Amino acid sequence: MSGHILIVRSHNESRGGSKKGKKGKKGKKSRLFAFFAFFAFFASPSLAFERTALFASGLRAWPEFSSENVGQDGILSHVFSSFQGEFSELANDSWLISRAGAQEPKTAQEKQERQDRQRKPDDGAVIAIDTNEVLLPVTVRDSTGQFVTDLKVEDFTIFEEGIPQPISSFSLQRMPVHVVIMMDTSSSVTREIEDFKNAAWRFINQLAPDDQFSLIRFDDEVELVQDWTASRNALKRALNRLRTGMFTKFNEALYLAAHEQLGKIKGRKAIIVLTDGIDSGRGSVSTERAFRTLIEEETPVYVVSKTRIQSRVDREELAYYEKTSSSSVNKIKIEGLKMTISQLESSERNLTRIAEETGGRVFLPESFDDLGAAYQQVADELRSQYVIFYTPTNSTRDGSYRAIKVKVKQPGYHATTRFGYYLK
Repeated sequence: MSGHILIVRSHNESRGGSKKGKKGKKGKKSRLFAFFAFFAFFASPSLAFERTALFASGLRAWPEFSSENVGQDGILSHVFSSFQGEFSELANDSWLISRAGAQEPKTAQEKQERQDRQRKPDDGAVIAIDTNEVLLPVTVRDSTGQFVTDLKVEDFTIFEEGIPQPISSFSLQRMPVHVVIMMDTSSSVTREIEDFKNAAWRFINQLAPDDQFSLIRFDDEVELVQDWTASRNALKRALNRLRTGMFTKFNEALYLAAHEQLGKIKGRKAIIVLTDGIDSGRGSVSTERAFRTLIEEETPVYVVSKTRIQSRVDREELAYYEKTSSSSVNKIKIEGLKMTISQLESSERNLTRIAEETGGRVFLPESFDDLGAAYQQVADELRSQYVIFYTPTNSTRDGSYRAIKVKVKQPGYHATTRFGYYLK
């Protein structure tokens, strides 16, 4: 039984909690939520626990329904007590349970934005993919690091477990991409949160009109702030709603982004995350589990890491304290700084591994002024990728890991894609 919760709040709800209405209305909402959860549980117990945060308009995701706090028997008891004798009253209510707010649009702009929000994730990105085919987004650079975009299918060779594979489809034609923007909103970024928002906003404006994006923030909790949309205005408002928390559930955020948000997406997809990558250890997802999920869901991760920025600050502070008196307070401070620097170095290695093995890339800006350039490079890469499909010669679906290698004939050119996949 899983206890991972991706919190989804309505657009008109603040971070601090839902607005309090009249007691009677609040009671009806509670009973309806319990009523819905009851049927969701019997329809699919695994879904009820895997995604406990139901998409309820105007309702806060209730932590008491998570498997971490209440067992199955406890949830059933809570549900029965919540709506027992209230069925006839609830039948007269007309609450809309959805991902977005239920208010009717009044202006043409609002109507258009609602259409954008309600567009199915694959609209405009319908891709005919044979269930046996493997999709590879491939980036090719020359010896100077510039993108190469004029290659043909005969210039590529795909190897799976060292064996050449027949390419069934090849294209440089732009294919829409689903991008999850993950924002670290822990206490370590409080002073820089506005820089993060601005950099993410500039990135969104570099994407194509038919690309879809969503926004997830993570600190003490992991929250889907904006579901799939092509509306820039919707994303702008979502960025403006971001607030900072305390700790960092980085591993849990990666797991939920890959498994929940991108797991059913067909075609091109990616995660771009801005973080120092140091998990607070307060979630229930390990680094390895998060990493495996990214591989299983075939999700490239582009990391904009603030490890170099933070490490530079900490090293300057460490040098200062090492030059001052050797008091016990200073010694404690020095040891703390050394530990933090070590954590940042370890995190940077882990972030590099995640990016490279999933087919993404890691960016290590030296200052916050470089954030925009990093996001720009991600957007440029997404626009410059080849999309290659191949059908594995070994079609045995044994769940094993298959290592992939892409080579190009031209000397001096380097192709990058994910290191491998699990054949489900």
